[in-house]
Amino acid sequence: MLFRSWEELKEQKVILNDIVNRLDRMGDASDNQAKVLVDHEKRVRDLEKRVWALPSVATIIAVASLVWQLVRR
Repeated sequence: MLFRSWEELKEQKVILNDIVNRLDRMGDASDNQAKVLVDHEKRVRDLEKRVWALPSVATIIAVASLVWQLVRR
C-alpha cells in the first residue's frame, strides 16, 4: 500500500499542492520577465534610432559634399 493512513494521504496532497503553486508562481515570474525584456528591447531600439540618426545625416552630407566637389572640377 502506498499510504499508511488518511492523514499521510492528506499530508502528501498538501505537499503536492504546494509544489504546483510554486510552479505556477515560477511561470508567472517568467511571463513577467518576458514582458520586461520586450519593453527593454523596444526602448533600446528607439534609443538606437535616435543615436544613429545624426551620424547618418552627417555621413550623407559629407559624401554629398565630396561628390559635389568632384563634379565641380
